[in-house]
Amino acid sequence: MNDVLDNSPVFKSTQIKIDKTKKRYKKLFPFLFIFSLSEGWKALPEISFVSITSRKMSQTFNSARAMGNSSTIQYGVIVVYLMVNNKHKVEAGRFDNIIKARKFANDLSSYLTVDVIDYTKPEEGS
Repeated sequence: MNDVLDNSPVFKSTQIKIDKTKKRYKKLFPFLFIFSLSEGWKALPEISFVSITSRKMSQTFNSARAMGNSSTIQYGVIVVYLMVNNKHKVEAGRFDNIIKARKFANDLSSYLTVDVIDYTKPEEGS
């Protein structure tokens, strides 16, 4: 998942690239399962810690045939954030598996030399 090379100053994953020597990052969005799109490089703020949280997401689907006919699906997702302070954060990745999210967060924290704070419930890890 993460392609961090020992001699490379850039942290690379399928969801984010971080260059700590140039203090910049860019979020990656998969497109057609072939390549990723990006909004371009942004300035990397001073990161305090990496956090792992669980979120409930919902998506609504509307029918084109009948007006007013829609379905909403709710699902859980594990989100890894780069925390600047308690109010400002940068989303680094979304996962459906807590084990992958924790590995990703640990890789990020060792690259950025910051701590990981896991806000998920202990039973989510089993």
